[in-house]
Amino acid sequence: DAGSNLICLVGYRFSDVAKAVSLQNSEVKYVIIDPVYSNDSIPANLVGMTFKAQEGAFLTGYIAAKVSKTGKIGFLGGIESDIVNAFRYGYEAGAKYADKDIKIFSQFVGSFSDIEAARSIATKMYSDEIDIIHHAASLAGIGAIEVAKELGSGHYIIGVDEDQSYLAPNNVITSATKDVGRSLNLFISNYLKTNIFEGGKLINYGLKEGAVGFVRNPKMISFELEKEIDSLSSKIINKEVIVPYNKESYEKFLKEFV
Repeated sequence: DAGSNLICLVGYRFSDVAKAVSLQNSEVKYVIIDPVYSNDSIPANLVGMTFKAQEGAFLTGYIAAKVSKTGKIGFLGGIESDIVNAFRYGYEAGAKYADKDIKIFSQFVGSFSDIEAARSIATKMYSDEIDIIHHAASLAGIGAIEVAKELGSGHYIIGVDEDQSYLAPNNVITSATKDVGRSLNLFISNYLKTNIFEGGKLINYGLKEGAVGFVRNPKMISFELEKEIDSLSSKIINKEVIVPYNKESYEKFLKEFV
């Protein structure tokens, strides 16, 4: 009603809304972040923007395997889904790429909001000599971060989506990040320059676009390890390393790269 001709919606919860309003307003263009769509179900004036979470998680998995003192690392997901599995298998692949003998234990909370359940799982993982846990559990993951902080030195965590080190500065090694603002700016800038709106499909941004990555933390990640990560990032961008995003592609990755 305000005359906007390009509208952005953020979050999978708006998937149905975005599709409905785009069908009702064919003259307006829409972008939705992290939708739950298949390519064949998207109106021509709507773009779904997704992220290659597996690429950022590959880097954090590599870091975890290199930093771990026990040779055991964990992954704590919220609800098993395509997006969370992309984190999981990217993380596991990165760890195996760094150290084929690393032991990885993955578990799901079954919720994105059950902080106590995440606390319980993280506590058990740490008691089993897992010294680094990567969470991809949204709010529930705060429980795992709290446990690492309470247990102190030798108990580490990797955050998700944003830099979560402020929650436990001495325990958060890094975070697998997603830069929604940068991605939207890139998309909108390209649209304004070309006046071409490639609607009716999903677009997938990753390391190449600067949409995913990891938080540099010189206190816990050495300069030498950072250089390894930068080299690895280039290999992923140049498709010398193909990062898996599900069980099938993970098994293929293990045969080819480990």
